[in-house]
Order: sequence, then structure tokens, then C-alpha cells
Amino acid sequence: STKGAEAALVRDGLLERGANVRVVDVACLGEAPLAADITSEEVFQAAGTTRASVAGDRGAAVTKAARGAAAIVVQAYASGELAGVIAIG
Repeated sequence: STKGAEAALVRDGLLERGANVRVVDVACLGEAPLAADITSEEVFQAAGTTRASVAGDRGAAVTKAARGAAAIVVQAYASGELAGVIAIG
């Protein structure tokens, strides 16, 4: 199942407290349940691939999504933009 409502609740609570928040969509299938600041296609591009290229292979899609998300987080940390990460799902 998707976690859009839960992610929105966490995002909104952090925003209300003055935090800068970026939602990263690591979904491998279907449409995003929540408008993300970083789309799943951007996540796959960060892993050196496209979402379409791993369609039909859930194992490869999950692996590539994890690699792309990790690359995005490392880049945000290196540039001083990252104070923490919350994963939902």
C-alpha cells in the first residue's frame, strides 16, 4: 500500500514547526500518492537508469530506487542541505 497520507501528515507537522522539508518519491509502481519535491523519475535518474527501464522487475526497481535515494541524500548532506531523514513505508 502507499503511504501518501502518512507522509503528508509528517511533512505538514514538520512544516508547521518551521522545518525545511523535501519529499522524495521512491515508488517503483503507479502514480505518486503525494506530490513530491523529488520525483521517482529523478530518483531513478540519480541511480543511472529510468523507471521505465526497470518496469516489470520489482527487485531491480527497488534496488535502483534505493541507490538513487541514497545518492540524493548523500548529495544533500555534502552540500549542507540535510539535517535528517525520515523514511515511511
